[in-house]
Amino acid sequence: MPKIWFALALVIFLTSFDLLSQTSICTNCPSLVKVKNRADFDAEDYYLSSYKVDKQNVKAFKHAVHKDINREFISLSYKQVWTALTFTDEDPNNANNIRLIYKNTSIAKKNNGSGNNSRQQDYWNREHIWPKSHGFPKKSQQGYTDLHHLKPADVSLNTQRSDNDFFEGGYPLKEAPNNKKNISLWFEPHDGVKGDIARMILYMDVMYEIGSHKDMPDLEVVSYYDTKRTDLTNEVGQLGDLCTLYRWHFADPIDAFEINRNDTIYEFQANRNPFIDHPEWVKVIYQSDCESN
Repeated sequence: MPKIWFALALVIFLTSFDLLSQTSICTNCPSLVKVKNRADFDAEDYYLSSYKVDKQNVKAFKHAVHKDINREFISLSYKQVWTALTFTDEDPNNANNIRLIYKNTSIAKKNNGSGNNSRQQDYWNREHIWPKSHGFPKKSQQGYTDLHHLKPADVSLNTQRSDNDFFEGGYPLKEAPNNKKNISLWFEPHDGVKGDIARMILYMDVMYEIGSHKDMPDLEVVSYYDTKRTDLTNEVGQLGDLCTLYRWHFADPIDAFEINRNDTIYEFQANRNPFIDHPEWVKVIYQSDCESN
């Protein structure tokens, strides 16, 4: 074989191998390209509108934050979410594993419940922290694949959480007793992720305002539980309980894992969770609803 053809064949082989190495990280996980570099993030530029608004005007400030986090958003496909989660939730102690939200354990990235593995109850799948049945039941809707509220979860625990609101109390789950559930009314996760969940839900509340996305209703965190299932035709999707989540935000502060996750999502989705970058903004926006005079 002439040298030039041998070299060309070698390049093709290596390229194919590299593509395989990207897509074989887990079952049915397509390759994913970064659209941002975390090192280039400039808060002054990114939060341009937010920094200019008087925080005493809560409504105007919330809308300014909404504008900033929507400016460059890039939607992923639901298949790409599989791949993205292997990076956003990678176990810092084992690069071959990811951390599970409710079970609070580490599991191999390759053990995802896709395709023939969907019935493997001890594998992991994609948990919508804001339930998709509360505003965006179709894969085509932007909120369905928004990484900021998607987490790897044990398949069976994902089923047990269902689409319940977040509140405190209930019966410990047999498989993960640090999590509790009150029949079908609410779900209480373990203490280590309560703040993470609160910031995800509050992000969704700010990200999706009325009329801001043609394929999404207004998402609204409310001060009660047992909210109803909704879709775009209802014009609003609700989830509770606001003041429980407010308390969780302060009780479980941001840690290095959550900061890294925010940076990684920024690299793939081009937007950020403002309550991780600025945890004090939770008080600015929600204090009047959850703290008595």
